[in-house]
Amino acid sequence: MSRPSDVKSMAGWDYRREARARYLLGRLLADISADECAAELLGEAVRLDPGLIDARVDLGFLLGRGEDYVGMFETFWEAIHADTRALRKALLREPEELEPLWEILRPEPPVRVQAQGDISTEMPAEFRESGALVALAVAHVREGLDEAAAAALRLSLQLDPTNQVALTLLALTCLLIRSRGLQGSETVETERVLRDIDPGLAELLFKSGR
Repeated sequence: MSRPSDVKSMAGWDYRREARARYLLGRLLADISADECAAELLGEAVRLDPGLIDARVDLGFLLGRGEDYVGMFETFWEAIHADTRALRKALLREPEELEPLWEILRPEPPVRVQAQGDISTEMPAEFRESGALVALAVAHVREGLDEAAAAALRLSLQLDPTNQVALTLLALTCLLIRSRGLQGSETVETERVLRDIDPGLAELLFKSGR
């Protein structure tokens, strides 16, 4: 017969496993743009296991994509206060459990020889550069270099103001800087850039009193 402590341990494990399952399904639905269902599942994962920082981070980005900035701020702020180190580690990370599934759902397309001079299918250079700067910013945030990340994201948005990932990540970076009690020229410059691109987001972020 199991001792009470053993039963509690087993119940806790089942609880976390259920939360993880909902997180993975929510992440999958988010990746195929089924945002409403994805947000519901990610929110359930957070409620089941408040320590599942991956779910909090992905929910924050999903809310940012839907321009629910109030919900995004709440989610990111809670994640920062729950476990900043885990947040940095989880940032835009692909769950290992989904990799085999994506190999089935997204097989590598056959290589197509592009006709000389046919550049219609190429991504504009500024979009590529913007994406590269987001990747650089992610690396900076993971290393705790929030100010450097903010600088890269400002450049990314100047190249592509429609880059919602860059916009959301810049908001998260501002909250990380604020959580460390830092304010300075970087914050002023970030506010200026955000007010040009999304005044509503800038107003909420810099006048929220957080």
